[in-house]
Amino acid sequence: MSHLALYLNIPSDEIDIQEPFAAYGLDSAVAVSMTGELGQWIGCELGIILFWEYPSIETLAKYLVEEYHLLPSIQSSVSV
Repeated sequence: MSHLALYLNIPSDEIDIQEPFAAYGLDSAVAVSMTGELGQWIGCELGIILFWEYPSIETLAKYLVEEYHLLPSIQSSVSV
């Protein structure tokens, strides 16, 4: 969440993991940049529409855990 908060210039404690990214004004340029950073962090290339396919932190984290076999403890620390 801290990366999202930094990109959007809002306090991280104001981010709800169930709220859609669009509710925070996430635009396509930020989403593409964050997708690249997230891919580097987990060590794979992610599709550029990832944030539209999985529109909240919660749904994105669940997808990453299931698809890339990340440890469940990583799910809560995905700093999108």
